Amino acid sequence: MTIRQSSDNAPGCASVRKCPLNVLTYSWENRRRPGTVAFRRSLRIHVSGCGWFWAWALLGGAAALGAVSLGLLVLAPVALVGALMASRPAIRHSAFGLLSGGGALMLYVAWVQRAGPGTTCWHTATASGCDQHLNPLPWLLAGIAMFVGGIVAYARRG
Repeated sequence: MTIRQSSDNAPGCASVRKCPLNVLTYSWENRRRPGTVAFRRSLRIHVSGCGWFWAWALLGGAAALGAVSLGLLVLAPVALVGALMASRPAIRHSAFGLLSGGGALMLYVAWVQRAGPGTTCWHTATASGCDQHLNPLPWLLAGIAMFVGGIVAYARRG
């Protein structure tokens, strides 16, 4: 496990062992090299951030479902959990997951409506019927924009 020291040595830092931690720099290449302290720290931060991103995405999907169909039954608990999650800055950093969660619900609606637009009829040996379907294209485009937009915004934020 190697830790590189910056080229501009601090006073009294002839070697890495004698330098205080705030003098050592964890370069980009050390964050990408498996086995280094910087890599493990970077990986731990990334994994926890991704977990909170997907927790926010789940919350965003639930909020979108509540706004579209279930109303106050879902929106009240979602608002409470969202307020609790937003109260911590480390968790709030991943809030772009809300956007991706709403986009995932829109992608699901597009998938359900994939036989549309219009009326489609079906029949089996024991039953038959016709269903009305929406145009899935607006749902698909909005879902892709929101889902990918949330991921890109989270990745750009850092």
